[in-house]
Amino acid sequence: MPTVSTKSNAGVNETETIGRVELARRRISDGYYDRLEVRRTVATLLLNDLARPRRKAGSSRPETA
Repeated sequence: MPTVSTKSNAGVNETETIGRVELARRRISDGYYDRLEVRRTVATLLLNDLARPRRKAGSSRPETA
């Protein structure tokens, strides 16, 4: 599982975003994402996100697991 938070931060400014993009680019070029545990984590996060039903904004029914 990831060692950093996978939740999006609402308060991220543009400078932080640019720094994160550069970090991701460097990791891609270094082969960081070619490791099995990283691929497994990314796949799990993507599948979990796709499996969640989407609700309209302001829905009176809370999301359930």
